[in-house]
Amino acid sequence: MIEACRRGFHVSGEYGSLRGSGRHGLAEDDAAMTVQVTRLDARDLICPIPVLKARKALNALPTGAVLEVLATDPAAPKDFASFCEATGNVLLSAVEIDGATLFRIEKTG
Repeated sequence: MIEACRRGFHVSGEYGSLRGSGRHGLAEDDAAMTVQVTRLDARDLICPIPVLKARKALNALPTGAVLEVLATDPAAPKDFASFCEATGNVLLSAVEIDGATLFRIEKTG
């Protein structure tokens, strides 16, 4: 089920860094863009810890990188939506997987 959310990405480890490449609105003659994808396991942590850990992880990533956060806190969907709105980062998706939510966040700056 997680694989559907990671389409186009090579998985190097269950909770390790992921790397992938894909087209992001580039013209046909542009080279494929490599996107750094990092995973954060925030399962069994409660508010505000998942968002604080995500903020710290995003600060260490370059612009354009994607952070995947796996969280089980029931407040996480609202918390991550608010966090992305406040910081300007992009919440690419939030998908429920086996009792957790997988958030994909793109760092914008």
